[in-house]
Amino acid sequence: MQHKVFIATFGAFFLIVMALPVWAGENDFLLSVDEAVWQTRKSRAHLVDVRPPEEFTKVSIPGSLNIPLVFVKTKPYLKSKTIILVNAGFARSKLQAECRRLNKRGYQAYILAGGLLAWHEKGQVLRGDLTRLIAYTLLTPAVVYQEAEQSNFIFIDVSPENAAEKQVLPGVVFKIPFDFRQNVNLDLKQALGKAVKKVPTGRMIVCNRSGKGYAAIRGGVNGIDGKPVFYLEGGWQAYEHYTDHYARLYKSREERLERTFCNNCGPVEKPSGTDD
Repeated sequence: MQHKVFIATFGAFFLIVMALPVWAGENDFLLSVDEAVWQTRKSRAHLVDVRPPEEFTKVSIPGSLNIPLVFVKTKPYLKSKTIILVNAGFARSKLQAECRRLNKRGYQAYILAGGLLAWHEKGQVLRGDLTRLIAYTLLTPAVVYQEAEQSNFIFIDVSPENAAEKQVLPGVVFKIPFDFRQNVNLDLKQALGKAVKKVPTGRMIVCNRSGKGYAAIRGGVNGIDGKPVFYLEGGWQAYEHYTDHYARLYKSREERLERTFCNNCGPVEKPSGTDD
């Protein structure tokens, strides 16, 4: 894996740790909202929403088809046009893998970049309950971890300046301290816009230590340059806990146990992570 290091400052805002994986396939099969709209208006594409039926009935793109991802390959009539796969907007690794398989079978498959969220940010019509979109912007640590190996992320850490932290986030991290007792100001939105321009292919994730107080930002910062803004559930502290737990699951018993030494009884095994 190659890594690119970014170091930059934006006035009072600064970039703290930058070890960004560079993946050749990060943007494979992605189609912008503008391209997708043009294709569908010319009747050259099927919009295929791969979310669960219960989500599709709540909110969807008018005219889109609801087909589970694993069953798209069983619909030969879809070969007559380009297929544009649609999901909520964040996760794309499974869709990219399926596009590769579909295209080997004679389909022309692409992915709607940013999913429903980007469609909405671009002012395109959705039917159903638009409040459901808010839930799609909140990401669990598990989802972020699963996507991290093949993705570029821009993390906007809005923790207070005095918040102690360990750098555990998988991507570029912009440190932009924000006082949640105040409304979102223009400086914050401008800083977010600069972050997107610095890493244009990245997906933007706002976080802080605890994952609390996002509502103060959500009300004033929606999409940036038509790109959805996501929020890390539980903050970077929850992500750290998740990755530590996940890593322990794949260790052998010997690796999970540390050897310590007692002056009276000699070497003693104890589970890793326990206090002395």
